[in-house]
Amino acid sequence: MLEAAAEPELDPEDLVHFSVGDLPSRGYGVMGEIRRQGKLCDVTLKVPGRRGPGRGEPP
Repeated sequence: MLEAAAEPELDPEDLVHFSVGDLPSRGYGVMGEIRRQGKLCDVTLKVPGRRGPGRGEPP
């Protein structure tokens, strides 16, 4: 039987918090433009017991 590996302890001084507050508003515009250019298409993902929208490259 496999045992879970112990998680390493993190020193708070080694952590860096990175945030881009306007990333969603910038990202949606860029993705919309890429989609208008026909480089993305809408898809529906079918997973047993689930169904939902997704994004992908055109075939």
